[in-house]
Amino acid sequence: KPNSEELSELLATDVVEEKNAVLSALMNPIFKNIPNVLVSMGAHGGVAKVGIETPRYDKIKISSQLAVNPEGSGDAMIGGILSALAYGKSNIDVIRAAMAAGMANAVEAKTGFVQKSTFNRFLRSDKDIHVQIIKAVPTPIK
Repeated sequence: KPNSEELSELLATDVVEEKNAVLSALMNPIFKNIPNVLVSMGAHGGVAKVGIETPRYDKIKISSQLAVNPEGSGDAMIGGILSALAYGKSNIDVIRAAMAAGMANAVEAKTGFVQKSTFNRFLRSDKDIHVQIIKAVPTPIK
């Protein structure tokens, strides 16, 4: 679960926080045998790779929220991922839980704090978190 800046460091190239750039980066051979990768893009949502043999790529759109303190949102996303995996949720539900936790953290003043009610509200709303399959895939960054 890198963000676009961490992805840039990993690939030693500039990956701008834009869907096609992140998608191209996820097609790099370094990710070939990693079944699930979610790149967070802050207020721009994220991009996910799901699968190995025939990976599916998803764009995650999120609603606009007043980010009071986004510090700790990446860690909150990991918590959302782990919780959803522990409950045996589908790949889409894991992505949604990650985004909901990151968003719930960002709207709080306290770092690393997630209100369960806020998390659940984001999680249940397709207007707040919309996962969409990317059909046209750009050229990979090597």
